Amino acid sequence: MDKEQLIANYFSNCLSEEEQKLFDNLIKTDSDFKNKVDFEVRVNNAIHKKEHQKLKQHFKNLDHSIKKESKTPKKRIWLVAASIGLIVVLTFTYTYFNKEYSSEALYASYYEPAKNIVQPIVRNENSKTEKVEAFIAYQKEDYVEAEKLFNKLYTSTEDSELLFYEGISLLELNETDVAISKFKAHLKYKDAVSEMTPWYLALAYLKNDDIKNAKMILTKFVEDTSVTFKKEDAKTLLKKL
Repeated sequence: MDKEQLIANYFSNCLSEEEQKLFDNLIKTDSDFKNKVDFEVRVNNAIHKKEHQKLKQHFKNLDHSIKKESKTPKKRIWLVAASIGLIVVLTFTYTYFNKEYSSEALYASYYEPAKNIVQPIVRNENSKTEKVEAFIAYQKEDYVEAEKLFNKLYTSTEDSELLFYEGISLLELNETDVAISKFKAHLKYKDAVSEMTPWYLALAYLKNDDIKNAKMILTKFVEDTSVTFKKEDAKTLLKKL
């Protein structure tokens, strides 16, 4: 059986007993096959996470709309049921009939916000500087406040690491074009986070569905022998584009 079809059957939960044995054997003996399966798992997890977030927001909006438009219990139940049915159909269709990985799915699979490696946060710290406050907001995922503080501090101090984390905050806020400009500006610096910048710049291009620039940045990133950060992920992602 074709390996791609075998993987597809696995995720469709329709492997025969013989196919399951073949699948298990390939997982143990074929590293390329295992990498493909692992990638599929990551993509599916990323899609499910994204759909879950959309679902939560949808029901939040739905609840507000129902309360505003009708106080009839039966109507509320009907609207909720109809909404659930629509979401199930759309999610199933997206997961099982979209054979090509979209830029959005690849981005969701590979992206995670950069860790704070420049400003350790000490609990119960008495004297909190603006830099500490900025990273506290960042670690709390208050990206609106974090971006504002990073921008202000970089303007006044030209601390290049702040420019990088401002870019990450902007990605989280879906201000992708501005994030790209921040990462491009940060490329000229050499600091504790400079090795990470090309990776996040490539992901930002990917989020914008700019495959050409994403591939260009990833290619240079992979060819740079001094880089170790996300090197294997970059190689795998480049093959998917």
